[in-house]
Amino acid sequence: MLFCLLVILGLILGPSGVAPAKAVGPAPDPARAAGRSSGEAVTPGAAIQAPWLPLDAGTSQLLIAVGGEADTVFVVGAAGTALRWWGTVWEAMDSRSIDHLEGVWVISASDVFAVGSSGDIVHFNGTRWQHMESGSPEFLRGVWGNARDNVYVSGTRGTLIHFDGSRWNAESSGSGRRLYGVWGAADNDIFVVGDQGTIVHFDGTAWTPMNSGGRAALRTVWGAVGNDVFAAGSDGVILHYDGTVWVRVPSGTAEHLLRMWGSAADDVFAVGTQGTILHYDGAAWQVMQSGTTTSLQGVWGSTADNVFVVGEAGTVLHYTGIVPVQDTTWGRVKDLFSN
Repeated sequence: MLFCLLVILGLILGPSGVAPAKAVGPAPDPARAAGRSSGEAVTPGAAIQAPWLPLDAGTSQLLIAVGGEADTVFVVGAAGTALRWWGTVWEAMDSRSIDHLEGVWVISASDVFAVGSSGDIVHFNGTRWQHMESGSPEFLRGVWGNARDNVYVSGTRGTLIHFDGSRWNAESSGSGRRLYGVWGAADNDIFVVGDQGTIVHFDGTAWTPMNSGGRAALRTVWGAVGNDVFAAGSDGVILHYDGTVWVRVPSGTAEHLLRMWGSAADDVFAVGTQGTILHYDGAAWQVMQSGTTTSLQGVWGSTADNVFVVGEAGTVLHYTGIVPVQDTTWGRVKDLFSN
């Protein structure tokens, strides 16, 4: 048997000891492995997209927002749904809410804020969720903070409220529009986006309007630093801020974009309707294959190769990075024996 194997290996390698360019037996289809159609060209030796892998969250509820710290991930959604991921399994949690939870922000695994309809804010202290008095009846949409005593929440009718570590206080946004996403680079450099192209900015003293250059409903905002910020929303609109002006950039989609997150300036994800996932590599936005057509509502990751997406009907997708195309002589030997 060993002699036969050596003879076959010699035929494959040839007298030079190097495998010929043409593979023996049927060649693997890298397009299928990446979830693409066979007709799409693949550059030899180039990287292909690793799949977004579905995870069983144990629920069919609409999942809207996701956030976390390291390997502890929190998800919130419709009817007060709250889930926690321990790295191997999802745990259903009692959020003490029956409201539609729209946003979640994780300061630490024992300091988590979730916001939703009817002014609902709930806080997780590492042991249990508890209601907080928001002082607002509005539908709260976005939440962001950089410390336990510096958390901002946005909502309908231009609502902005700030948590100082003791209580929630209303702030004047200068807008009456529905406000969605909120993100900040620092205490004095915070952005909030909303309907009709609304963008307001906080400089540490007051909120002032910014010119977005359009009227699209903006649902999400994220940046690497204060002069490298993206906002996205309806009809595939993506805007970029360079510290001076907001400019629309090509997105490659006409779907509504609902949430955005990045690990770095050259590694940003955006998700939206019809299973849309986009990725920005520092040069351009590109469409990724999600494997689903359900609406995707939230995205967050701990690193570039540990990213979670959530959406309708209990959908949870997990991304672990890019897998390179591999083509080895030993693989061709195995193909030969399998035929």
